[in-house]
Amino acid sequence: MSPRSDSGGRHKWWRESELAYIREHAGKVPAREIRKALRVSRRQLENAARRMRLAGEDVDLRCFRPRTLICPSCGCARTLFGDEGVCEPCRLARRLAATEAEIADLLPLLSPADRAVYERTEAKRETRGDPMPAAPRTSGMGAYERAVAEERHDVEMERWQAARLKRLLKAAQKRKERVSKKAARNRKDLGSEQNPS
Repeated sequence: MSPRSDSGGRHKWWRESELAYIREHAGKVPAREIRKALRVSRRQLENAARRMRLAGEDVDLRCFRPRTLICPSCGCARTLFGDEGVCEPCRLARRLAATEAEIADLLPLLSPADRAVYERTEAKRETRGDPMPAAPRTSGMGAYERAVAEERHDVEMERWQAARLKRLLKAAQKRKERVSKKAARNRKDLGSEQNPS
């Protein structure tokens, strides 16, 4: 057991059960709740945490409060949620899938020549964008700093994915527009061939 001192100069001893309580709850609940449960002052608790750190333990009294929520669709930590109850990347991915499905429905309406051109150009399609954010290097960080760095990376990833999906959706909408025009023209041409005036 290690000594516990208060502002009055008296020396007490930290019981192993108290240190175990600090280990278990530090960083997960506010320090005031730990102080209340152990009936110690702020100074006593900070001294105990400092001694534990000096002994090589990863103890940080700062309580990390995440700004992110878990998306029920993708299971990722996110900050941007819409009316649909899913994160922005999931919402955009759904819109992209719906647009791609609409394009697939239009393809049979194209002439064989137009379809061949579409399939050839589709294979060369690519969307440029910013590189994916690198994962943070958390080795050597305390629990609090690690949690902050990981959440920052989650937010950067969310923004990167949303920006990428917006570009893909915009490109898909342009393709749908072009395919729709060609399909309409093909229907018109077929109609005029079947009903010559």
